[in-house]
Amino acid sequence: MNSEPQVKVVSAALSDRGLVREHNEDIALARRPFFLVADGMGGHSRGEVAAQEAIGCFAGQPGQEWATAEEVRAAIALAGQRVAALDDHAFRPPGTTLAGVALTIQDGSPCWLVFNIGDSRTYLLRGGRLTQVSVDHSAQRAHPGSGIPRNVITRALGGGIRQPVTADTWVVPIVEGDRILICTDGLYTEVDDQLLGYYLLSNPEPNAAVRALIDAALATGAHDNVTCVVVTASDVRDGIEVARGAASGQYRLDDITVDGSEQDTEEDGSTRELPLYRGEL
Repeated sequence: MNSEPQVKVVSAALSDRGLVREHNEDIALARRPFFLVADGMGGHSRGEVAAQEAIGCFAGQPGQEWATAEEVRAAIALAGQRVAALDDHAFRPPGTTLAGVALTIQDGSPCWLVFNIGDSRTYLLRGGRLTQVSVDHSAQRAHPGSGIPRNVITRALGGGIRQPVTADTWVVPIVEGDRILICTDGLYTEVDDQLLGYYLLSNPEPNAAVRALIDAALATGAHDNVTCVVVTASDVRDGIEVARGAASGQYRLDDITVDGSEQDTEEDGSTRELPLYRGEL
């Protein structure tokens, strides 16, 4: 086809301080072509400022419908610079995670360009199945003196991480009816993946879905800030045949170089059936 690829997206974003934290350091953006969340770190308002600085780099142009990999790469680099500039050498330098999707065109077909730094997550709901696309940049360690596991971020913008930071990326052809969930760890640590899928399937409208997801986290204690973005795709045109082939399992994650290593399975030995191609920005 020579026609311009098309996809209609409907989205919603919602954030809540939770029931324990004094401040909300999460920020969300849901404005085509960018949909993302940032989970600030640093305490008080410092984490919120870091998250705001990062999100602000993805404003896009008025009426912009698509983004290129180069634009996403430039926005991430600018976000890193702006967050690093906030470091005043205090005990806890501000930082933020960053996770989301950009609408992009690959080989004439509309795609989700998924990107991630930190432990905020991006999920894809397709054909009634919820799959985590992003991979957490975190390690679980016991809190000193308590024995309680906690996540320690291994990759972030700022936050005292000095080495150059790259975002993991995945390109996923958009299929009619796809639903994307982007969330901070305040959601998925309170609500497991099975329930995340249930609330998405039970609430077709994005506004209702984000409300139901936040309410579910609040019902279980909401020990952290809770933020999520839900995006639904419809009227997908051009590249449909590619997307259908991928959805049937024709494509899978195989022999893709990531961080200098060959990966074709998950850490637990399972493989992904998503039509995705992974790399780095």
